[in-house]
Amino acid sequence: MNFLDRANPMKTLPSRTGRKIPETLEELKAEKRRFLHETFGQIEKAFLVKALRESQGNITRAASRVGMQRSNFSSLMKKHRLFIKDIVPRH
Repeated sequence: MNFLDRANPMKTLPSRTGRKIPETLEELKAEKRRFLHETFGQIEKAFLVKALRESQGNITRAASRVGMQRSNFSSLMKKHRLFIKDIVPRH
């Protein structure tokens, strides 16, 4: 692969993502929204799980630890369908 091949995103994008390249600005915007939603959602969920594990499943402590109100933290848990029993094993 030469420099021009590497510098041309049109050649590499479909093989990397498996998706077709948008043809209109509206398609590009829709793809961007979908990508951001999926990617940020994964990061957001991992953030919640980490905080809960570090707080042994205590939601109040986890929320405080990351600088959130408990109600907002709980809302995010609900959004991502996270349950304490699935994150922190009970003994």
